Amino acid sequence: MRTNGPWWIILLLLLLCNRSPAQSLNQPYQLTTQYGENLRQAIERLAGNYQINFAYVPELLERQLVEAADYSAADIESLLRQLLSGLPVQYRILSDDRILLRRIKLKDDTGSEQTLTINGSILDGTSGQVMMNVAIALDTLNLGTMSDEQGRFSLTLPVAMADRSVYIYHIGYKTKHLPVNQLGRNTTIRLQTEALPLDEILIIERLPSLSSSLQDGSIRIRGEGIEGGIAGQLAGKDLFRQVQLMAGVSAADDLSSDIKIRGSNADETLIILDGMPLYKVDHFYGVFSALNSSYIDEVRLYKNALPIQYGGRTGGMLWMQSADRIDQLEGKVDINLLSGALQINAPLSPSLGVSLSGRRSYTNVASSKLFDWVGTQVDNYTEDTEDKIRPELLNTVPDFGFSDYNGKLLFAPNDRHRLALNLYHSSDKYLNSYSNASSRRFNQERIYREEAFEEEQEWKNLGASLQYQASLPNNWQLESDLFYTDYRFGGGLMASIISTAPRETRDFEISNDQQNQVENAGYRLLLNKKTASGNLLQLGTSLNQYQTAFAVTSEVDTLLSSKGNTYDAQVFANYRWAPVDRLQVDIGGRMNYYKATQKLYPAPRISATYLFKFGLALKSSYSVNYQFIRELTHENRLGQSVDLILLSDDDRFPVGQSTNYMLGGTYHLNKWFFDLELYHKDQANVIDHSSVNLDFGDEPIRPAQSQNYRIFVGEGNVNGLDATIGWEYTHYTGHLAYTLSKATNSFPGIFMGKVIPSRDDRRHQLKWINTFTTGRFEFSGNLIYSSGRPYYNLARIPRELGDRRESDPDLRRIVSWLPAYFRVDLGAAYGFMLGGTKAKLGLSVFNITNNSNVKYLQYIYSDVFEVGGSGVNTINGSQTDLLDRTLNLSFELEF
Repeated sequence: MRTNGPWWIILLLLLLCNRSPAQSLNQPYQLTTQYGENLRQAIERLAGNYQINFAYVPELLERQLVEAADYSAADIESLLRQLLSGLPVQYRILSDDRILLRRIKLKDDTGSEQTLTINGSILDGTSGQVMMNVAIALDTLNLGTMSDEQGRFSLTLPVAMADRSVYIYHIGYKTKHLPVNQLGRNTTIRLQTEALPLDEILIIERLPSLSSSLQDGSIRIRGEGIEGGIAGQLAGKDLFRQVQLMAGVSAADDLSSDIKIRGSNADETLIILDGMPLYKVDHFYGVFSALNSSYIDEVRLYKNALPIQYGGRTGGMLWMQSADRIDQLEGKVDINLLSGALQINAPLSPSLGVSLSGRRSYTNVASSKLFDWVGTQVDNYTEDTEDKIRPELLNTVPDFGFSDYNGKLLFAPNDRHRLALNLYHSSDKYLNSYSNASSRRFNQERIYREEAFEEEQEWKNLGASLQYQASLPNNWQLESDLFYTDYRFGGGLMASIISTAPRETRDFEISNDQQNQVENAGYRLLLNKKTASGNLLQLGTSLNQYQTAFAVTSEVDTLLSSKGNTYDAQVFANYRWAPVDRLQVDIGGRMNYYKATQKLYPAPRISATYLFKFGLALKSSYSVNYQFIRELTHENRLGQSVDLILLSDDDRFPVGQSTNYMLGGTYHLNKWFFDLELYHKDQANVIDHSSVNLDFGDEPIRPAQSQNYRIFVGEGNVNGLDATIGWEYTHYTGHLAYTLSKATNSFPGIFMGKVIPSRDDRRHQLKWINTFTTGRFEFSGNLIYSSGRPYYNLARIPRELGDRRESDPDLRRIVSWLPAYFRVDLGAAYGFMLGGTKAKLGLSVFNITNNSNVKYLQYIYSDVFEVGGSGVNTINGSQTDLLDRTLNLSFELEF
């Protein structure tokens, strides 16, 4: 594998930057208001300039006139305090780019005012001069004001907040922390000078509910973006299905909610929920993700360099966090034709809250007729075997059910400390079976065949985490996670054939069984500190303890088995600074120690972003990644792939490695958003477990029982680009995502090291996502296209091919491609009030054009029959199709 990658990606961005001396972005937030302008106009201009999503009642802001003035501040919170000073409007910062504005008006049940007012003046403690633009803010609710030109301030608060405290702070002065009940009217507060660091602020480009963060390189999804439009919903709202609609993420498998990023396998994506690493987070056959979207508050997708505290994967990361505030009773009920879900947040006290969710299927999909909306299901079995010719491929539909549960206990006494206990559990059962009878004529005799096939799988997930966040002295911030996860999988496959001829009866049976278990316990600790110059220093350590076991068996013997118990430990550091104005650079790395190999694995990470004044941002990243817990793809005799999780070693399963490069740009223009990323990835120690021989051997009917399986180790290479165009209008939002990608592998032990397509090599993927609202109606539509993926066509493989290790075939002959994937989804929803509660009724149609998309081909036995007086050999099996036209109805209550 090459390790000297294109460093010019980083150098090119640096050369584009201004080489003038470093300048401090002291006041990056600015706003000029005009005479006669109302507050709504000012807020809309502020939102457009800095890509911030404000939520408010339009009539409230339109009634408030602002003075003609020039405002400037080091952060958005300080600017809002200046702008809203003296107005009956309060703000609440929900996240980096989401702010709620509402009227200051609190009443009890009788309608009487229940507020208290504190006022006074702010003076310089040394000179005694009045101080303007001093921030006075409540410690937990982000309510505050600013002192005026005479140093005076007035702040109205709920009476219930009398036991809280307020912060009084100004750049260059020591912050004061005073209890509300010690303040009154005409209070004089003196501030002492202090040299305080200035924070660098980087503007984050955004779409409504979907934003691209220039600060950490992630795509962030929040609020309605997590639940998505009504189109394409199979079992209610599905977070992973929404993520699959992003550029660079595979969406061409209806029966897989896996997150496969830029040609990587699903196991190469790190899945984090509330600090817990999760494995195989899907429901039956991968049709649905095993997470309740209503429970998730924020999602971040990383396709390039990961945050410094995370590692252990070579493809990317999907980071999810549930509610970090539980200050009011709220919940949601979601019912559809396949499953029902409940989510509720309930405060137990001002500082303690609980969040719970559950989801469960209450009907088998196959029996619900949703997979055969127009016609009826065809039974492949028949008693009349005269002239009954078996098709080479039989279509099958799986049968399954699932459940998942989440829980969170959150303790937040103030904004300086936060402690959360999180729990997660999911369970799945899956069955796919068919039977068939057929007859064929050979050598003037009729041969009767009966076959049966059954595949059964069951898997479970259990997870728990304890998260603690704290503000420490000297401007240090602490983030820590303690976690445990347990994944268990068991499944088996059986196929039998009875062949009856006038002179003999032959029968055979083949079986494949798999067992897999993974336990992962560990911790993650991160310290952040803003330096005096406004830069960010990050230090930390982490540990993962693993215990795994797996076995693959057949009716003859055990093909593969292993047990492992080891750990990996890391120390890491990152430094973020602005060497020149508008340039942000992150340089850091992780030092990994893996006990199983007793080796150190250094993993450097570098990223840079340059922001132009007209809204264009250039970005780049370079990272080296290692993966110690891996997924082995076992290809059985029937051409079916099974994924097993195992531990790396220096013997059969080497440590995975990837080196990732990215160069791109982001541009925001009014209601439009443009993002482009060019990427390259080198992969080392790619593993594959399959048979040395691809054919069925010399014996007719059955696959060869002599199963010559080998573990192949090779290299991989992925090149491509991701492009996204998004738009936001009052009634119409959406995005168009395109991915061009080429993923190849090379194994010295396969076809003499020839470069072959990887298992999920899809060259083109296009996704067009649309949502239109008018009144109480919402309409949505998705169009998804993807090139087909490659597979070995056993029907074309000549017998003389023999051992793959020593053959050099024409790959164009034996490598075939599944048909291209195409799907159109439509949906409509109507919102209304039901007894004072928000309600929504929805209808969705998945694959409305009823396009036939193929998941995989599975070969079971060879057959010989007579055509024109000579014997013809064929390979028979089954073709598993993806979902046909699927209807779903949903009903939602939100309280």
